[in-house]
Amino acid sequence: MCFQRYTAYGIFAAGGGRYWVRRAAETTDAAEARAHLVRVVAATQYGVNIAENAVRDLERPKDRIRLWSLLIEVAPNDTWRAIYTRRRVEELQRRGSGSGR
Repeated sequence: MCFQRYTAYGIFAAGGGRYWVRRAAETTDAAEARAHLVRVVAATQYGVNIAENAVRDLERPKDRIRLWSLLIEVAPNDTWRAIYTRRRVEELQRRGSGSGR
């Protein structure tokens, strides 16, 4: 359990990234959610992809929209800020059209 959640390899390969993204979705405290997302994004060079995929897999649209916004804030560079911004816009459009998951 500790290996999965607290090591870069565990976050990358053992599902820890999804654990922290779920924790971010569950909390109402933005600073706490941001800290959970930073843990994933900063874990390995693939952390940004892990975070993206984990957020996309969340069930509730409102969680996805909120986490896209937070990921935009903690993105390591402009490229990832643009990707997360695009995902957020897509989610808002789906939600507006009533076809959100």
